[in-house]
Amino acid sequence: MGAESWFRSLWKTQQKDDSNSEKVVIGVLAFEVASLMSKLVNLWQSWSDKQVARLREEIMKPVAIKKLVSDDEYFIVCLISVEMLENMAHMAASVATLGKKCSDPSLKDFENAFNEFITLHLDPMVKRMENQWVSELLPSSVHPPEINVARFASGRTPWLKPPSESLGAASLALHYGSVIIAIEKLAASPYLIGFGAREDLYNMLPEHVSAVLRAKLKPCGKAMASADEWTEAMTDILEWLAPLAHHMIRWQSERSLEQHRFVSQANVLLVQILYFANQEKTDSIITELLVGLNYVWRYAMELKAKALVECGSSRVIDR
Repeated sequence: MGAESWFRSLWKTQQKDDSNSEKVVIGVLAFEVASLMSKLVNLWQSWSDKQVARLREEIMKPVAIKKLVSDDEYFIVCLISVEMLENMAHMAASVATLGKKCSDPSLKDFENAFNEFITLHLDPMVKRMENQWVSELLPSSVHPPEINVARFASGRTPWLKPPSESLGAASLALHYGSVIIAIEKLAASPYLIGFGAREDLYNMLPEHVSAVLRAKLKPCGKAMASADEWTEAMTDILEWLAPLAHHMIRWQSERSLEQHRFVSQANVLLVQILYFANQEKTDSIITELLVGLNYVWRYAMELKAKALVECGSSRVIDR
Protein backbone atom coordinates (compact mmCIF):
# COMPACT_ATOMS: atom_id res chain seq x y z
CA MET A 1 0.00 0.00 0.00
CA GLY A 2 2.87 2.36 0.85
CA ALA A 3 4.50 1.85 -2.52
CA GLU A 4 1.15 2.30 -4.28
CA SER A 5 0.48 5.58 -2.42
CA TRP A 6 3.97 6.81 -3.28
CA PHE A 7 3.44 6.16 -6.99
CA ARG A 8 0.02 7.84 -6.91
CA SER A 9 1.43 10.95 -5.23
CA LEU A 10 4.28 10.98 -7.72
CA TRP A 11 1.83 10.85 -10.63
CA LYS A 12 -0.31 13.61 -9.14
CA THR A 13 2.76 15.78 -8.62
CA GLN A 14 3.72 15.34 -12.26
CA GLN A 15 0.23 16.32 -13.40
CA LYS A 16 0.08 19.40 -11.18
CA ASP A 17 3.47 20.81 -12.01
CA ASP A 18 5.55 19.89 -15.05
CA SER A 19 8.46 21.71 -13.45
CA ASN A 20 8.88 18.67 -11.20
CA SER A 21 9.42 16.36 -14.17
CA GLU A 22 13.15 16.22 -13.40
CA LYS A 23 12.40 14.80 -9.94
CA VAL A 24 10.14 12.19 -11.50
CA VAL A 25 12.96 11.07 -13.79
CA ILE A 26 15.34 10.90 -10.84
CA GLY A 27 12.81 8.86 -8.86
CA VAL A 28 12.36 6.31 -11.62
CA LEU A 29 16.12 6.07 -12.23
CA ALA A 30 16.61 5.37 -8.52
CA PHE A 31 15.14 1.90 -9.02
CA GLU A 32 17.27 1.33 -12.10
CA VAL A 33 20.41 2.43 -10.26
CA ALA A 34 19.57 0.28 -7.24
CA SER A 35 19.14 -2.77 -9.47
CA LEU A 36 22.40 -2.07 -11.28
CA MET A 37 24.32 -1.55 -8.02
CA SER A 38 23.03 -4.86 -6.67
CA LYS A 39 24.16 -6.63 -9.83
CA LEU A 40 27.56 -4.94 -9.61
CA VAL A 41 27.99 -6.13 -6.02
CA ASN A 42 27.03 -9.65 -7.11
CA LEU A 43 29.52 -9.51 -10.00
CA TRP A 44 32.27 -8.16 -7.73
CA GLN A 45 31.70 -10.94 -5.19
CA SER A 46 31.81 -13.57 -7.94
CA TRP A 47 35.35 -12.39 -8.76
CA SER A 48 36.65 -12.56 -5.17
CA ASP A 49 39.60 -14.86 -4.40
CA LYS A 50 37.38 -17.08 -2.26
CA GLN A 51 34.72 -17.40 -4.96
CA VAL A 52 37.27 -18.06 -7.72
CA ALA A 53 38.90 -20.78 -5.59
CA ARG A 54 35.49 -22.36 -4.95
CA LEU A 55 34.61 -22.12 -8.64
CA ARG A 56 37.86 -23.80 -9.64
CA GLU A 57 37.16 -26.67 -7.26
CA GLU A 58 33.60 -27.06 -8.54
CA ILE A 59 34.55 -26.87 -12.22
CA MET A 60 37.61 -29.09 -12.28
CA LYS A 61 36.20 -32.00 -10.29
CA PRO A 62 32.84 -32.75 -11.96
CA VAL A 63 32.82 -35.78 -14.24
CA ALA A 64 30.07 -34.24 -16.37
CA ILE A 65 32.21 -31.40 -17.73
CA LYS A 66 35.05 -33.78 -18.58
CA LYS A 67 32.73 -36.31 -20.23
CA LEU A 68 30.39 -33.98 -22.13
CA VAL A 69 32.34 -30.74 -22.68
CA SER A 70 36.11 -31.24 -22.51
CA ASP A 71 38.79 -32.76 -20.30
CA ASP A 72 41.18 -29.94 -21.25
CA GLU A 73 41.47 -27.81 -18.10
CA TYR A 74 42.98 -24.84 -19.91
CA PHE A 75 40.15 -24.85 -22.45
CA ILE A 76 37.53 -24.81 -19.67
CA VAL A 77 39.34 -21.98 -17.86
CA CYS A 78 39.37 -19.97 -21.10
CA LEU A 79 35.65 -20.48 -21.59
CA ILE A 80 34.99 -19.26 -18.06
CA SER A 81 37.29 -16.26 -18.50
CA VAL A 82 35.59 -15.16 -21.73
CA GLU A 83 32.15 -15.49 -20.16
CA MET A 84 33.17 -13.48 -17.09
CA LEU A 85 34.65 -10.76 -19.30
CA GLU A 86 31.45 -10.67 -21.31
CA ASN A 87 29.41 -10.29 -18.10
CA MET A 88 31.61 -7.36 -17.10
CA ALA A 89 31.21 -5.75 -20.52
CA HIS A 90 27.42 -6.08 -20.36
CA MET A 91 27.48 -4.41 -16.94
CA ALA A 92 29.71 -1.65 -18.27
CA ALA A 93 27.26 -1.04 -21.11
CA SER A 94 24.47 -0.50 -18.54
CA VAL A 95 26.66 1.89 -16.55
CA ALA A 96 27.58 3.78 -19.71
CA THR A 97 23.89 4.16 -20.59
CA LEU A 98 23.23 5.73 -17.18
CA GLY A 99 26.36 7.86 -17.44
CA LYS A 100 25.10 9.50 -20.61
CA LYS A 101 22.07 10.74 -18.66
CA CYS A 102 24.31 12.51 -16.13
CA SER A 103 25.44 16.11 -16.29
CA ASP A 104 28.98 15.31 -15.08
CA PRO A 105 31.30 15.14 -18.15
CA SER A 106 33.47 12.45 -16.56
CA LEU A 107 30.42 10.20 -16.11
CA LYS A 108 29.26 10.90 -19.65
CA ASP A 109 32.70 9.77 -20.85
CA PHE A 110 32.61 6.43 -18.97
CA GLU A 111 32.26 4.43 -22.18
CA ASN A 112 35.51 5.79 -23.61
CA ALA A 113 37.29 5.29 -20.29
CA PHE A 114 36.18 1.66 -20.12
CA ASN A 115 37.23 1.00 -23.71
CA GLU A 116 40.69 2.38 -22.91
CA PHE A 117 40.87 0.06 -19.91
CA ILE A 118 40.07 -2.94 -22.13
CA THR A 119 42.68 -1.91 -24.68
CA LEU A 120 45.41 -1.58 -22.05
CA HIS A 121 44.64 -4.54 -19.80
CA LEU A 122 42.39 -7.09 -21.48
CA ASP A 123 43.49 -7.12 -25.10
CA PRO A 124 46.74 -9.03 -24.33
CA MET A 125 44.78 -11.79 -22.57
CA VAL A 126 42.24 -12.03 -25.37
CA LYS A 127 45.04 -12.22 -27.94
CA ARG A 128 46.65 -15.07 -26.01
CA MET A 129 43.35 -16.96 -26.07
CA GLU A 130 42.99 -16.30 -29.80
CA ASN A 131 46.13 -18.41 -30.31
CA GLN A 132 44.39 -21.45 -28.73
CA TRP A 133 41.39 -23.40 -30.10
CA VAL A 134 39.08 -21.31 -27.90
CA SER A 135 39.03 -18.87 -30.83
CA GLU A 136 36.88 -21.38 -32.71
CA LEU A 137 34.05 -20.58 -30.26
CA LEU A 138 34.32 -16.83 -30.79
CA PRO A 139 32.33 -15.21 -33.61
CA SER A 140 34.56 -13.82 -36.36
CA SER A 141 33.40 -10.31 -35.44
CA VAL A 142 34.93 -10.60 -31.98
CA HIS A 143 38.54 -9.42 -31.92
CA PRO A 144 40.29 -6.88 -29.66
CA PRO A 145 39.17 -3.70 -31.45
CA GLU A 146 35.56 -4.96 -31.36
CA ILE A 147 35.50 -5.71 -27.62
CA ASN A 148 33.99 -2.51 -26.31
CA VAL A 149 30.92 -1.12 -24.59
CA ALA A 150 29.22 -0.01 -27.81
CA ARG A 151 29.20 -3.58 -29.03
CA PHE A 152 26.99 -4.64 -26.12
CA ALA A 153 24.86 -1.51 -26.06
CA SER A 154 23.85 -2.30 -29.63
CA GLY A 155 22.70 -5.80 -28.62
CA ARG A 156 24.97 -7.69 -31.01
CA THR A 157 25.81 -11.42 -30.90
CA PRO A 158 27.37 -12.66 -27.62
CA TRP A 159 31.06 -13.49 -27.57
CA LEU A 160 30.78 -17.22 -27.00
CA LYS A 161 29.04 -19.38 -29.56
CA PRO A 162 28.42 -23.08 -28.87
CA PRO A 163 30.29 -25.68 -30.96
CA SER A 164 28.30 -26.99 -33.91
CA GLU A 165 28.05 -30.45 -32.31
CA SER A 166 26.75 -29.13 -28.98
CA LEU A 167 23.26 -28.99 -27.48
CA GLY A 168 23.52 -25.21 -27.40
CA ALA A 169 24.03 -25.02 -31.15
CA ALA A 170 21.03 -27.32 -31.68
CA SER A 171 18.91 -25.22 -29.27
CA LEU A 172 18.22 -28.39 -27.28
CA ALA A 173 20.02 -27.64 -24.01
CA LEU A 174 16.91 -26.65 -22.06
CA HIS A 175 14.82 -29.52 -23.46
CA TYR A 176 17.51 -32.09 -22.65
CA GLY A 177 17.67 -30.66 -19.13
CA SER A 178 13.95 -31.37 -18.72
CA VAL A 179 14.38 -34.90 -20.11
CA ILE A 180 17.21 -35.70 -17.69
CA ILE A 181 15.25 -34.39 -14.71
CA ALA A 182 12.23 -36.48 -15.78
CA ILE A 183 14.47 -39.58 -15.94
CA GLU A 184 15.90 -38.74 -12.52
CA LYS A 185 12.43 -38.57 -10.97
CA LEU A 186 11.33 -41.89 -12.46
CA ALA A 187 14.61 -43.61 -11.58
CA ALA A 188 14.12 -42.62 -7.94
CA SER A 189 10.98 -44.81 -7.75
CA PRO A 190 11.05 -47.22 -10.73
CA TYR A 191 8.59 -49.59 -9.06
CA LEU A 192 5.95 -46.85 -9.00
CA ILE A 193 6.20 -45.86 -12.67
CA GLY A 194 2.83 -45.95 -14.39
CA PHE A 195 2.19 -46.40 -18.10
CA GLY A 196 1.23 -42.73 -18.41
CA ALA A 197 4.46 -41.41 -16.89
CA ARG A 198 6.47 -43.79 -19.06
CA GLU A 199 4.74 -42.65 -22.24
CA ASP A 200 5.12 -38.99 -21.28
CA LEU A 201 8.86 -39.47 -20.94
CA TYR A 202 9.20 -41.25 -24.29
CA ASN A 203 7.18 -38.52 -25.98
CA MET A 204 9.74 -35.98 -24.77
CA LEU A 205 12.58 -37.74 -26.58
CA PRO A 206 13.92 -36.44 -29.91
CA GLU A 207 13.10 -38.80 -32.76
CA HIS A 208 16.70 -39.91 -33.29
CA VAL A 209 17.04 -40.86 -29.61
CA SER A 210 13.78 -42.81 -29.74
CA ALA A 211 15.02 -44.72 -32.81
CA VAL A 212 18.29 -45.69 -31.12
CA LEU A 213 16.43 -46.70 -27.96
CA ARG A 214 14.02 -48.95 -29.88
CA ALA A 215 16.97 -50.68 -31.54
CA LYS A 216 18.68 -51.27 -28.19
CA LEU A 217 15.54 -52.65 -26.58
CA LYS A 218 14.87 -55.25 -29.31
CA PRO A 219 17.46 -57.91 -28.31
CA CYS A 220 15.61 -58.87 -25.11
CA GLY A 221 16.80 -62.46 -25.28
CA LYS A 222 20.48 -61.85 -24.66
CA ALA A 223 21.94 -61.76 -21.17
CA MET A 224 21.50 -58.45 -19.39
CA ALA A 225 22.57 -56.98 -16.07
CA SER A 226 20.37 -57.55 -13.05
CA ALA A 227 17.89 -54.93 -11.86
CA ASP A 228 20.18 -54.09 -8.95
CA GLU A 229 23.13 -53.58 -11.29
CA TRP A 230 21.08 -51.35 -13.58
CA THR A 231 19.85 -49.33 -10.60
CA GLU A 232 23.42 -48.82 -9.40
CA ALA A 233 24.58 -47.83 -12.89
CA MET A 234 21.76 -45.28 -13.26
CA THR A 235 22.50 -43.84 -9.83
CA ASP A 236 26.18 -43.39 -10.72
CA ILE A 237 25.37 -41.62 -13.99
CA LEU A 238 22.69 -39.34 -12.54
CA GLU A 239 24.99 -38.36 -9.71
CA TRP A 240 27.16 -36.39 -12.15
CA LEU A 241 24.65 -35.72 -14.95
CA ALA A 242 21.62 -34.44 -12.99
CA PRO A 243 23.43 -31.35 -11.57
CA LEU A 244 24.01 -30.07 -15.13
CA ALA A 245 20.30 -30.48 -15.86
CA HIS A 246 19.23 -28.69 -12.66
CA HIS A 247 21.76 -25.92 -13.32
CA MET A 248 20.31 -25.62 -16.84
CA ILE A 249 16.77 -25.07 -15.53
CA ARG A 250 18.00 -22.66 -12.85
CA TRP A 251 20.07 -20.68 -15.37
CA GLN A 252 17.09 -20.32 -17.69
CA SER A 253 14.75 -19.32 -14.84
CA GLU A 254 17.17 -16.71 -13.52
CA ARG A 255 17.71 -15.36 -17.01
CA SER A 256 13.94 -14.97 -17.49
CA LEU A 257 13.38 -13.31 -14.10
CA GLU A 258 16.48 -11.12 -14.06
CA GLN A 259 14.70 -8.17 -15.64
CA HIS A 260 12.16 -8.13 -12.80
CA ARG A 261 14.57 -8.36 -9.87
CA PHE A 262 17.00 -6.04 -8.13
CA VAL A 263 19.65 -8.71 -7.66
CA SER A 264 20.87 -11.13 -10.30
CA GLN A 265 21.28 -14.52 -8.65
CA ALA A 266 22.55 -16.25 -11.78
CA ASN A 267 25.98 -17.42 -10.65
CA VAL A 268 25.79 -20.47 -12.92
CA LEU A 269 28.27 -20.45 -15.79
CA LEU A 270 27.70 -21.88 -19.26
CA VAL A 271 30.14 -24.75 -18.67
CA GLN A 272 28.01 -25.80 -15.67
CA ILE A 273 24.89 -26.31 -17.79
CA LEU A 274 24.22 -28.25 -21.00
CA TYR A 275 25.06 -25.36 -23.34
CA PHE A 276 28.48 -26.73 -24.40
CA ALA A 277 27.60 -30.42 -23.90
CA ASN A 278 28.33 -32.62 -26.91
CA GLN A 279 24.98 -33.79 -28.31
CA GLU A 280 26.14 -37.23 -29.47
CA LYS A 281 27.72 -38.03 -26.12
CA THR A 282 24.66 -36.76 -24.24
CA ASP A 283 22.37 -38.84 -26.47
CA SER A 284 24.43 -41.92 -25.66
CA ILE A 285 24.24 -41.30 -21.91
CA ILE A 286 20.48 -40.64 -22.01
CA THR A 287 19.92 -43.80 -24.06
CA GLU A 288 21.87 -45.84 -21.52
CA LEU A 289 19.75 -44.41 -18.71
CA LEU A 290 16.54 -45.22 -20.59
CA VAL A 291 17.62 -48.80 -21.29
CA GLY A 292 18.36 -49.28 -17.60
CA LEU A 293 15.12 -47.61 -16.56
CA ASN A 294 13.13 -49.79 -18.99
CA TYR A 295 14.75 -52.97 -17.68
CA VAL A 296 14.14 -52.07 -14.01
CA TRP A 297 10.55 -51.08 -14.82
CA ARG A 298 9.87 -54.39 -16.58
CA TYR A 299 11.39 -56.27 -13.67
CA ALA A 300 9.09 -54.39 -11.30
CA MET A 301 6.09 -55.25 -13.48
CA GLU A 302 7.06 -58.94 -13.42
CA LEU A 303 7.31 -58.87 -9.64
CA LYS A 304 3.88 -57.25 -9.38
CA ALA A 305 2.36 -59.80 -11.75
CA LYS A 306 3.97 -62.66 -9.83
CA ALA A 307 2.68 -61.25 -6.54
CA LEU A 308 -0.86 -61.01 -7.96
CA VAL A 309 -0.73 -64.61 -9.18
CA GLU A 310 0.50 -65.85 -5.81
CA CYS A 311 -2.15 -63.79 -4.04
CA GLY A 312 -4.86 -65.29 -6.27
CA SER A 313 -3.54 -68.83 -5.71
CA SER A 314 -3.54 -68.39 -1.96
CA ARG A 315 -7.17 -67.26 -2.04
CA VAL A 316 -8.17 -70.38 -4.01
CA ILE A 317 -6.40 -72.60 -1.48
CA ASP A 318 -8.06 -70.81 1.43
CA ARG A 319 -11.44 -71.61 -0.06
